[in-house]
Parts: sequence; structure tokens; C-alpha cells
Amino acid sequence: MSKKIRQQNKMITKRNRYYASELKKLRKMSALKRSTLSLQQNLASQQQESDLEKSKKHFTRELVLKIFEVFRVLLFQFKNTETEKH
Repeated sequence: MSKKIRQQNKMITKRNRYYASELKKLRKMSALKRSTLSLQQNLASQQQESDLEKSKKHFTRELVLKIFEVFRVLLFQFKNTETEKH
């Protein structure tokens, strides 16, 4: 595996951990159960939601956009928060 690919994988992992942390915070702040949130995000099960919060699953662009929609978070707000933390 090339150095560039390893760096990209590392970035994806870091980003997934960040998204997982933010998803958990948003869910707890809004007092939603995982089962409710998984339905709103069109996930097959509550387990998938749990896996996302534990950084076990990859956050696709579509999923991140769905999270923004469900929690009414604007993309630029989320990006600004991400940039400040890293």
C-alpha cells in the first residue's frame, strides 16, 4: 500500500471518529433513542446506528448529509467545528 493511500485511510478514520463523536452528542442533546434515529436516517437497524456512534462504520457523504437534515445542522457549521478541533 502506498504512503498516500495510508494517509488517506488515516484521514478517513480520524474523520469517522469525529463524525461518530458528533453524532452521539447530537443524539443525546436532542434526547432521541437510537431506534428513532436509525429510522430517521433510513438505517436498517438500531445496531447500525450504534456502530456509527462507535466508529465501526464508515460515514458516507449521503449519511452525513442525512444527519445534517435530521438534526437541522448546516454544513458550514459542522465544517467550522471540525476545523476548529483539528
